[in-house]
Amino acid sequence: MKIIDCEQGSKEWHEERAGVITASKLQEVRKRLKSGANKGGFSKAAEQYAFRLAFERVAGTPLDDTYVTEYMRRGNRLEEAARVVHEARINNLIESVGMVKSDCGNYGASADGFIGDKGGAEYKCFVSPEKMMPIMLEGDLADIQDQMQMNMWLSDRDWWHFGLYCPHLESIGRDLLLIKVERDEEYIAGMKADLEEFNTLVESYKKKIKAINYNNV
Repeated sequence: MKIIDCEQGSKEWHEERAGVITASKLQEVRKRLKSGANKGGFSKAAEQYAFRLAFERVAGTPLDDTYVTEYMRRGNRLEEAARVVHEARINNLIESVGMVKSDCGNYGASADGFIGDKGGAEYKCFVSPEKMMPIMLEGDLADIQDQMQMNMWLSDRDWWHFGLYCPHLESIGRDLLLIKVERDEEYIAGMKADLEEFNTLVESYKKKIKAINYNNV
């Protein structure tokens, strides 16, 4: 495990992510085609992500390190507010984290915070009812499970606090919904197998890129 001490969203952070399979993209990586001749294979989106990573591994630099959407900027602003509420709720400080990488450097995650020696935090500031409804009404974290389990695997921690931050509900004291998620070794084993398979695809694209004849005139 390697902990990168940098500010998330900074130039250094983008450089550290170049060519790295990250937790935020894991759900996309694990999706498989459900029909057609290539049933069970990687989706087109996953293949394009693999190509991007392969390109970055060859280039040694991120493909587009300055692209930030308004939604991303909003999330960054609200994450700090969520951390403040979280700290007050659990009466404990939450350590800011830049990025955690595997020793091989192929996998990484940007945790929203570490709690003590065994825990961590992940905040989401969704505004889409489609994403908020299953979490708020059923406690369903299926769409975030990959990200949290990968964080626990890479940081060697036992549990994670998921926080859904909704500043609209601050006036009634319900702005932060917290759910504790335990480390799941069986889940992590399947996740690691999928990551290794995907990394093989990335490396195959890397070899093809390096083998291209750039002088075809």
